[in-house]
Amino acid sequence: MIQATSSTSVSIESPSNALAGAGAPAVATSTAAAGPKKQTFNFDQVHPPPASQYQLFESTARPLVSRFLEGFNCTVLAYGQTSSGKTYTMTGVDLDSDPSDPNTGMGIVPRAVSSIFLTARKTKEERGTSWGYNLKASFIEIYNEDLIDLLSLDDPAGTRREVQIREDKEGHIIWGGLREVNVKNTYEVMRSVSMISPAAFEILIQSQQSSEERNIPPANQ
Repeated sequence: MIQATSSTSVSIESPSNALAGAGAPAVATSTAAAGPKKQTFNFDQVHPPPASQYQLFESTARPLVSRFLEGFNCTVLAYGQTSSGKTYTMTGVDLDSDPSDPNTGMGIVPRAVSSIFLTARKTKEERGTSWGYNLKASFIEIYNEDLIDLLSLDDPAGTRREVQIREDKEGHIIWGGLREVNVKNTYEVMRSVSMISPAAFEILIQSQQSSEERNIPPANQ
């Protein structure tokens, strides 16, 4: 049994110990065989079951979105066994709702994408013609050690692209042959995304500024 004991730690009890605490008869075992019955692990953040989708996004992904828009590469990774809630956490429900509404079940991806577009539009309005941006998305599934470009399935030619992981001349890891699609709003992004496991969704922002503006790295993901 796993329980959140604080905002940064969880405790794990052996099944026999947890059942005994709940009133079930204890199973007699030797101390050497049983070993430690309760362990505590510390993390940067721990969110108990009552935590909402909005709370999870604000505390974990929102800071990364801000860093992303400053020009840094950022990653949100959902890891766990089958049926542990990865798809719900990343995609969620109520995808047509207002991302700023704390009472919806919208997941991390649609909230993050909406925040990126909103900030980009505001920056464009503030800076006018001195700043421009372009957003692209890609989506890849890893299945039986094969890399499947999920967006290539929409290619009019119907050709399945071969994707390879390799390094460029500067030692950066790149997806060779992966299709990148221009997206203009959150709806276009979510229409292309159907979260399956394991899969990787990537969004790339390219910005351009006039020589009078401070230079920002041209692309981040």
